Amino acid sequence: MKEIIAEPDFFRNGSFCKSILDGEQVVFLDPALHSYRGSRPNFESNQKLEHHKKILNQEVQVQGTSTFDQISILRSTSHWEIAFRTSGSEGKPKLFLKSKKEIYAEIDFLKTFLNEMYFHPNNRSMTESTFLVSIPLCHIYGFLWGYMLPLEMGQEAKDCKTLSSIRNELISHTEHIKSFGNTTPNIGMIWITVPSQLEALYDLLDPYKVNLENTLIVVSGSRMKKKSAMEFQNKFATSILEIYGSTETGGMGYRFPAESESIELFDLIDAKIQGQRLSVRSPFFHPDLNNTREFSEGFFVTDDLGELIGKKFTYHGRAGRVIKKKGKRIHLDMIENLLLEFPNVKDAIVVDFSEEQIGALIQGELSRLDLESIPSILIPDKMIHANSLPKLPNGKKDYQSARSLFH
Repeated sequence: MKEIIAEPDFFRNGSFCKSILDGEQVVFLDPALHSYRGSRPNFESNQKLEHHKKILNQEVQVQGTSTFDQISILRSTSHWEIAFRTSGSEGKPKLFLKSKKEIYAEIDFLKTFLNEMYFHPNNRSMTESTFLVSIPLCHIYGFLWGYMLPLEMGQEAKDCKTLSSIRNELISHTEHIKSFGNTTPNIGMIWITVPSQLEALYDLLDPYKVNLENTLIVVSGSRMKKKSAMEFQNKFATSILEIYGSTETGGMGYRFPAESESIELFDLIDAKIQGQRLSVRSPFFHPDLNNTREFSEGFFVTDDLGELIGKKFTYHGRAGRVIKKKGKRIHLDMIENLLLEFPNVKDAIVVDFSEEQIGALIQGELSRLDLESIPSILIPDKMIHANSLPKLPNGKKDYQSARSLFH
């Protein structure tokens, strides 16, 4: 396997396609954790790419392959595999393989899903719309939604790494829409982001300068709080779509966090509850998943606890986040969700420490009346108030770092 610092340019300029043509099995590394080294490949001197150019009778751009070339290379190469390194929910590194078969099964599904969910109902032009991508492409969510989807749909993708660059791009998009005057264009924008970015941008964006009415905001990686989603949608007159899934399973469902706590599983996902855990079967699985201890009776048993009624899954928390206190099973995620319901609590991390002790790291304030409304067994034994919460590079809460504060 070849480890690659997966900067956006690695994908946009055709370097990823060169790796596929060279038969390399690439492991994507998060640029946030490594410094970028090495030069870009010289495509003009690459014999495999030159041969492919002749077959396609297509010009190659100066800094890499054209969009048409990249699509054709990825589609026509008989077999390829890539590996994603993920920190997971607890910060423990894991490596998961995905082959061309699973990648395209999901991409072909998502193209239809996005057309039915966003383009067709709003009479928007697929070819004239753009993607704003403000997340790394090294994780499965960024790779599928930030690279493969725009590529396959023939849409421009604009990469933004900082909050200020995101703001500037949103302002530029708004000014472009305004240039049409009273004529409402059928141009749309799909913004690929994560909940933590939206929360950080909430106070930085001016609703008079940023018009998101024609924008679909897609989030994933962690659950977005209903309160945050409602505030953002109301301020900017937009819509937020949350994709539910994981690196190993691929996408499993979706919800609109401002409207529903339940997740609507995709039609092609078979699901059932095994031992309180959601178990799924999907065409997005890599064959290696069949050999893992989590695989049972043809289903992958996730760590997600909840209730399943038809295709609606109500998430209760992670299996690894259940402890026993005074002989009772306590869901730490349930306590987190209770704390987040209070108006002056912006965010919270709840962890266990010592023996049967519960700690809460709180961004915001809790009143005595707030605490009195919580069942006594769910009240944290120790609470620390902080201006911000520790996060992993992928934007998820860093429970290990939070736990260390209580020892």
